[in-house]
Formats: sequence, structure tokens, C-alpha cells
Amino acid sequence: VGGHINPCDLGEGGGSLSAIIHNGMARETREEFRSLPGGTDTVFHGVINEEKTSVGHVHLGLVYRMHVCSREGFEPGRELDSFMWVETEKVFRKPLELWSKLALNLLEMEWE
Repeated sequence: VGGHINPCDLGEGGGSLSAIIHNGMARETREEFRSLPGGTDTVFHGVINEEKTSVGHVHLGLVYRMHVCSREGFEPGRELDSFMWVETEKVFRKPLELWSKLALNLLEMEWE
């Protein structure tokens, strides 16, 4: 799940950078899932800064991991039409775009 920080993420009267980022993550998650279970928690894992691609030249990525208690209650929206649960060891064998690979590399450091 990915997205951009938008002006609406500033909230009323601005806010701290942390609040703006969390507002953006919450908005993007609501846009991409029709429903989510309670008990989800996000943890920051690192930054993506690559300059090989046109996307990388104009974006900086913040990687968060969403911890969930159960798969039940997740209902993907239309943007995630091919959403599926994949075992951790199998996800690295999937054909992925560069930013997804870089995000997984950050997450893999925790699993080792």
C-alpha cells in the first residue's frame, strides 16, 4: 500500500511532521481498503531514497509495517483488486517494482 502526502493531511491549522505523515497513512489506508479490523499498529522501518528511476528522482519513501492480529476483517478496495495474503518467504519471489523490493529489503532486516 503506498501513496503521497497531500495538503489535506496537514489537518486543522497544520501540525507536526509526524502527525502529517500519520494522517496521510490513515487516509491512504482508508482509500485502499473498504474495511480494516481493529488492533492494527504501524511501525517505522526506514527511508527509501533511490535516484535510478524517474519516480525516485522526485520522491522520498517512508516505509512502515502494519502489524495485524488477524487476516479477518480486511476488505480491499478497487485499487487493490489483486490483493492477497502471501507468506513472507514467498513474497521475495514475486515480480515486484523497484520501490516494493526496496521496502521489502528494509523489512527483511527485521526478520533476519
